[in-house]
Amino acid sequence: MMNLLPDLYEHWKGQARGIWHRRLAVAAQAFRSVWSNKWVRHLSLAAWVLCLGQSAILFGVGQLLVKDSVIYTVVNQMDAQPRALVGGLVSWILERPDLSVSSTYGLCFYYFTRWFQPLSLVLVTLMIPSLISQDLSSRAIIIYRSKALGHGDYLFGKFMAVFGLLGFVWLLPIMQAWLLGCLLSPEWSFLWHARLALFQSVGFVVASITFLSLLAMGVSALSQREKATTVIWLVLWILGHFLAKSQGEDHPWLAYLSFTHILDQWAIQLFNPSAHVSQLMENLPILGSFTSLTERWMRFPTAEGSAPWVGAAIMVGISLIILKRKVKPE
Repeated sequence: MMNLLPDLYEHWKGQARGIWHRRLAVAAQAFRSVWSNKWVRHLSLAAWVLCLGQSAILFGVGQLLVKDSVIYTVVNQMDAQPRALVGGLVSWILERPDLSVSSTYGLCFYYFTRWFQPLSLVLVTLMIPSLISQDLSSRAIIIYRSKALGHGDYLFGKFMAVFGLLGFVWLLPIMQAWLLGCLLSPEWSFLWHARLALFQSVGFVVASITFLSLLAMGVSALSQREKATTVIWLVLWILGHFLAKSQGEDHPWLAYLSFTHILDQWAIQLFNPSAHVSQLMENLPILGSFTSLTERWMRFPTAEGSAPWVGAAIMVGISLIILKRKVKPE
């Protein structure tokens, strides 16, 4: 019998694959499951259409410096006040391009990044049933764990899927809008002067999608029923938003039960839009006469220090505890 073993043995000749291949396999499976939803594809398309709209706005700002452009012609046909405002902005850009471009782009990208936030939250709502709930109900966790895939590797693969899709519909469009806006501007110096807006946008969006990805995974692991996890996410979203709006001076901590309030505070702290508005008001005094514009678009909440970051850390901690207890083979 022992003499037959060397004749029966065949050395495996396949390609060896490491742990990253298995992690990517988990991420790819989750991405395919989410992408099969037509509404996810429609929202992704809407994000890139929004990116083109933002690029057009930045293109219009740059074209103010071109005397024979269509934008400049339209401005000359406006009333005296808007024409004076635009004329002041153009003069400021020409005299101090470092401050003017930085402030204008900083304020624009504060709003641009926020426009993607509700779209991304709806996308997360559609993604949650396909993340972990589906694997819990189908007992796929047992199969994954039988393939030399650890608990952390499985969760990291799921995280990559959520982070990747949110990055595709939030981070990449923002970066593309910034790049197109700078490349289509009449001066190459826009690339340098607008760099802070890019760094602030990337920092805010990366922090936001990391936070939302971990929360989504935690909610998705709460139940094997896919509809139940969707309802839980919507309740947390709506209830948190209501608590953030209705909290008073006696219970200000209630606002930090809302992940949307936390994201709002991160944007205020990272972009500091009040500083950009102060720059605009100082150099464009006529802006003060546009009361409706300044009241609606140029008043911002007060930054609340480290409290939003602490609230986010607590939420992420709870999510990780849920994942540790729920995502395990039976």
